[in-house]
Amino acid sequence: MKAEATISEERVVTTAKGRDLRTWIDEVEKLGELARINGADWDVEIGAITELGHHRGEKSKAILFDQIKGYPEGYRVLSNTLNTVKRIATTLHMDTNYTRLDFVKDIKRHITEVNYIKPEVVKDGPVMENVFEGKDIDMWKFPTPKWHELDGGRYIGTGSIDITVEPDEGWVNLGTYRVMIQNEDTLGFYISPGKQGRIMREKYFARGQSCKVAVSFGQDPLLYLAGGIEVPRSRARNHWRIYRSADSRDCGNRRRMRSDRRRRDGRRTVRRMDGILRQLDATRADHESEAAVSSKQSDHSRCAANATAMRI
Repeated sequence: MKAEATISEERVVTTAKGRDLRTWIDEVEKLGELARINGADWDVEIGAITELGHHRGEKSKAILFDQIKGYPEGYRVLSNTLNTVKRIATTLHMDTNYTRLDFVKDIKRHITEVNYIKPEVVKDGPVMENVFEGKDIDMWKFPTPKWHELDGGRYIGTGSIDITVEPDEGWVNLGTYRVMIQNEDTLGFYISPGKQGRIMREKYFARGQSCKVAVSFGQDPLLYLAGGIEVPRSRARNHWRIYRSADSRDCGNRRRMRSDRRRRDGRRTVRRMDGILRQLDATRADHESEAAVSSKQSDHSRCAANATAMRI
């Protein structure tokens, strides 16, 4: 097996069994990629520490906050999960000894050889161990930080996955949108225009219907990573049926079609970049012309000032 395509048996087993956030924390701690901080304040302090850690590049660590001011031990906040190659590789069940270049080569191979897996529907799971309903709901129970001084409130997402269902066709969308706590049982939910979750919500509202949303906090970072990736709408809707029923000839044809699409997309990207560069060159030339004119005007001004001074 080639080095750039190595995935250990242990990681394959982990993928098959599934992984939760606690398991991920254990994995990155064994790699020396986790820092634990106790006693921080949810009010701006956690956000400031997170920001400082974020800008350390490959020296950055995932930060696990515990014993947060005003909250019991065990009510924790995790930040900076995906800042380094090792942590991203761990999240993707890939080799953690990659250089950045090795990682980019391998992730490129994975992106071009995607195998879509149908989700398994289950009746129960750990997520159902603690259930609160009605008057027992209290979102302030979670030590949600006020991340920045000028934030309008305490944001419990975008580190979340926000799950919505397309009202006409029934396919499920996972997104990462802004979620702010308004009070003990109300969350503000912002989605940028053009995002699938926003499109779905507007469809429901146009019909006078409520848009039901399931929000996941504290999941495997792999799911968070998936929630932030844009997937073609038609693929999100149909790929289970296409890949399950395709025979080898269909797969070969689809590979050629995907290859053709990638080449066309690549040419479009090159043309777009070429257009952007030409615009930048034109803008730069305009600025240089303006600077030259300004310089000449300054020279004339200096000469006039010197002449005036000499006359005085």
